[in-house]
Amino acid sequence: MRIPLPPREIPDTGITDAEVDEITWGKIVDKLHASAHAAGQPDAITPGSIGAEVGGLMTAHLASAAAHSMMSITERDRLFNNDGKPHTQSATDFNAMLTCGFHFFLGTLNRPSTTWSQYYVLNLGLGNDYAFSAFGVQIAIPRNANPAVAFFRNREASTWTPWRELTIPWANVAGYDSGFQVPVFASGWADYGGNWLARYRKLGNTVTLSGLVARTTTASSTIFVLPAGYRPPNGSYFKAIGHTAGAFVDAVLYVQASGGVVCEHPATTFTWLSISMTFTV
Repeated sequence: MRIPLPPREIPDTGITDAEVDEITWGKIVDKLHASAHAAGQPDAITPGSIGAEVGGLMTAHLASAAAHSMMSITERDRLFNNDGKPHTQSATDFNAMLTCGFHFFLGTLNRPSTTWSQYYVLNLGLGNDYAFSAFGVQIAIPRNANPAVAFFRNREASTWTPWRELTIPWANVAGYDSGFQVPVFASGWADYGGNWLARYRKLGNTVTLSGLVARTTTASSTIFVLPAGYRPPNGSYFKAIGHTAGAFVDAVLYVQASGGVVCEHPATTFTWLSISMTFTV
């Protein structure tokens, strides 16, 4: 004999309606009928047996959810409010952050960059099966970086990889792209003209020079001077090609740490000289 058990006819077992809604009733009834028939008592289904079965399923369900989540409900709530990790100077070592979730870091040990000491940090792990101290990912964003930058590293078999900076080419960030800038030529130098106008441009920390210039006199070897922010930290040499007296010639350009773009060789006039180059600042 099978007993119909619509949800609202369940006796009071102390389980709330919200919890009841998560249970598959057909599964419960089938299991109870199978147990009763196996015991030779097909009519032995009672409110107590129903409550015990529901309670057992709920306990198993909650245990499974906890085992497969990265953190407890309390920890998970900290992802979305200000009641999470406290802002304390005791959090001074990135390697000592061993819990998943969002953190605020204030310290100097094992940080991504010596430029900043305060970071918003996200720790990601593999759940309860693997400890974060053995496997995980850290993403760190300096609090007061402008323009904003981000760093990440991952941990495999308890060993951290070096920090790496996340870069987004052509990012639409104020000040990230300078646009093409027009140089101010030194005496004896000018644009070649046409579609080869001399220009310089900065994208992030990368500076690019392009175009052709003409040299009418040898009064100055300096073609033009790059402004602050566009200069390499150390002088850099570049091979170039030019055209003079009806022939192609090799040339050497030198970009000084003070910003001067200099034709080191040869000391001659040019119909045109390519200034194409790229360097980081």
